Amino acid sequence: MAKISIPLSLIGYIRTSFITSTFSLIVLRYCGEGSLGLYGIAVAIEGAAQTFINSLWQFFNVKMTIRYGVDDSIGKTVKTLIKPTIFAVILAVLCALALCVCAGPFVRFFVPKYVGAIPVIYILSIGMILTALRLPTEVLRTALRYNVVFLIAIMK
Repeated sequence: MAKISIPLSLIGYIRTSFITSTFSLIVLRYCGEGSLGLYGIAVAIEGAAQTFINSLWQFFNVKMTIRYGVDDSIGKTVKTLIKPTIFAVILAVLCALALCVCAGPFVRFFVPKYVGAIPVIYILSIGMILTALRLPTEVLRTALRYNVVFLIAIMK
């Protein structure tokens, strides 16, 4: 159990805690405390918008895992993910556009001190699209191809 779960946990850690804390450290070190506050607000707003895309990704991830269990083939499983990935990417683009349109008025009305976070929100909205695009790469995690998954997590 440990042989399988520890590498999977490590990948999850890299994708979440490590990346967030590293970006926060870089922003704090090179841009100052004020910028870290702007980054924090931007991450919180983008994270709320990302919830829908994450839910969709989890739904398709379960279907993909079941399909891989049936076929035991990475190639066949990836082929079944083409339509869901296209659907998820289109939806992610629409959600990212909606976030970009709504972020400005939302921040100006509710937290006007953080208007500087609006451009950061625009940049972070790209993460929604990247989340939708990562669905086919999750087959590698399901197939326990750790080296490739580590490389993808670090490259992102």
